Formats: sequence, structure tokens, C-alpha cells
Amino acid sequence: MSRFARFASCVALAAAGLVGPAAAAQAAADVPIVCTQEGYFPNPNDPRKFVRCVDFEGKGQNFTVYHFECGEGTVWDEEITTCNYPR
Repeated sequence: MSRFARFASCVALAAAGLVGPAAAAQAAADVPIVCTQEGYFPNPNDPRKFVRCVDFEGKGQNFTVYHFECGEGTVWDEEITTCNYPR
């Protein structure tokens, strides 16, 4: 599902009143992802997700963040820097 489709689904659910206070509180509590170096890193908000930080300028100042989600039943494994089945 595209990022726009997910966003549109969330907006539709919120408008319909199907997203309760707990979900709203979780969204507000999400830790922002800030890159300070290139590489792959876990998403601190969801173990099934990870990010790739890329410094196209090579100056260590402006990073582009790419968001990814692991396949069904897997989570990000920091030790092997890929998705893996939970241990």
C-alpha cells in the first residue's frame, strides 16, 4: 500500500471516529526519526519497520530518510541489519 493510501485510510478512519484516544495518543508519542549518519536503523516506534539514511551530498548534514516495513511475521534485526523472524 502506498504512503498516500495509508494516509488516506487513516484520515478516513479518523473522520469516521474509528480511531480512538489510545491510537491518537500513540501517534502523538511517536519518536521522530533523525539521521546523524548513513545506514540502516530500526524505527524506534515499530519493530516491524526500519529506515535507511542516505547523505547524497556527503557532508553529514542533510540526510534523506527512506522508510521500510519488514515482511509478514518478521521484525528488524539490528545484529544482521535485515528483517528476521523474532527470536
